[in-house]
Amino acid sequence: MSAARPAGAATPGQGRSAPDWTPLVSVIIPNFNYARTLGRCLQAVLGQTYRRVEVLVVDDGSTDDSVAVAGRFDCRVIRTPNQGVSAARNTGVAASHGE
Repeated sequence: MSAARPAGAATPGQGRSAPDWTPLVSVIIPNFNYARTLGRCLQAVLGQTYRRVEVLVVDDGSTDDSVAVAGRFDCRVIRTPNQGVSAARNTGVAASHGE
């Protein structure tokens, strides 16, 4: 499963081989206690052929191992207190840089 990238790798959306004119796409993943499936979700997103992607996982106050799971992938993790999926999604949009 080559989609996993070690923590500390290139900033998402940078350092990947894609023409400069291709738009940056932001993928925002709101998460609350989905450690059991988050890894598969991130593998699927990072395994796509389109390379100019930034992935933001907005952890909405999880009490499981979600943050540790996300930390194994080339993504940005934003932690917030539990406020619900809409607030998590809005937090991700505000922090994203994609077009």
